[in-house]
Amino acid sequence: MAALSVALVIVAVVGSGALPAGATTVTAAANVNVVVTGEAAIVKGTTAPMDAASPVAVQRRLPSGAWSTRAVGRTDQAGRFSIPIAPTGQGIYALRVRAAGSYSPVFYLRVLGPLVLDQGGLGPLRLGMTVAQARATHWVVGTTQGCELSGETAAVFPAGVKVSAAFLDGKLLWISLDRTGRTAEGARIGDTEASLSVTYPPPAWNVDLDTSSLQMFGVDLLAVSRHGKPRYGITADPHTKKIKAIAVPYTSICE
Repeated sequence: MAALSVALVIVAVVGSGALPAGATTVTAAANVNVVVTGEAAIVKGTTAPMDAASPVAVQRRLPSGAWSTRAVGRTDQAGRFSIPIAPTGQGIYALRVRAAGSYSPVFYLRVLGPLVLDQGGLGPLRLGMTVAQARATHWVVGTTQGCELSGETAAVFPAGVKVSAAFLDGKLLWISLDRTGRTAEGARIGDTEASLSVTYPPPAWNVDLDTSSLQMFGVDLLAVSRHGKPRYGITADPHTKKIKAIAVPYTSICE
């Protein structure tokens, strides 16, 4: 496992030994190389010869070396299959697909931790990290141009990981959950603005609503502070009052 590159390219490992005559040939791969715990990846592939409605199973190799079935499905008329799998653990999953007594080559899926922001970052990804340190966590896989007005450099996350972040002067400045996730204190994407007063009760916490950006950006901005220090920035829909994004330590909006 240590030989896997940081780029996390799926590596196929062909099993030894020839298949018996007439055996099914199976090809398979995940639609992403990296997934967050609880989020689904899709294992897609084909069988040959084509066999409609043939059962197929996604299997994971356990530390003992034994293979355990994690999800099942069936092929379509063209021998194709598409099976969702939602890992519950973390680490590198060695996977294969079994069909009609044959197996696909092994492929790998890296599973990151759940999307839980705390006051200092996201899992091993911490505010203040350099780009190299951030890449070493496997959450960040590169950088690209960020907001020109602020001079930020945007972090690039693996496909399927719905997180945004930016560096300034080489240090990780902020992190934002853009679709799912929660804070360590329990605020979740989809919660209402009103629930924040319960999650972050005074006097230690304070939640301030800023509507000055409503006309330009069409969102409510809420700043969550603890003992006067900014801790989280929250974006909410002004009509439904539901949380759309959560950032640490504040929301960054580029004009």
